[in-house]
Amino acid sequence: MYKEENSQIAKGQLIGALIGLARATDGNVNRPTEETDRAFLKGMQMCFPHWEESCQQIHDQIEVIHEEKWKLVPRCLECASPCGRNNDCDIAGLNGMKNAQLRYVLLSGLLFMASSSISDVKLLKDHKIMGFFYRAFFFIGYDCDEKDLILFINELGEWQYKLSFQMDSDE
Repeated sequence: MYKEENSQIAKGQLIGALIGLARATDGNVNRPTEETDRAFLKGMQMCFPHWEESCQQIHDQIEVIHEEKWKLVPRCLECASPCGRNNDCDIAGLNGMKNAQLRYVLLSGLLFMASSSISDVKLLKDHKIMGFFYRAFFFIGYDCDEKDLILFINELGEWQYKLSFQMDSDE
């Protein structure tokens, strides 16, 4: 099944699953665990264009993302009247959303930041940056204004600066 699938399509599905997991964290009393953060960060890294993963590996990571999502919102699996709030996002649908270019700028910056970080451990231990990742992915799939997306892009720049400064001071 996975042999014939395009890895770019699979990466789009993984981005959609990441948005679904981010949706599940929004306003949820069940907080993401370190396992959730690790799965989210690995999924982000796998989506970066220069990471070569097989379709099977990408789909395996989607399953991990889904498992973490269901830990946060277990009742959604059994809901008789699902609202779709925590569903994965159809990444192809982003093209039809307003401010699609800004969404892709934010997404590209997030994926670059995750793939080029000096240490996953630093990111995973920093609850503020992981919280930013979840919020940013939530807003990528959310019908929001240009102003909100620009604020996220600005915050992304601030995080990138902080991380590069940390990198320089660690050497």
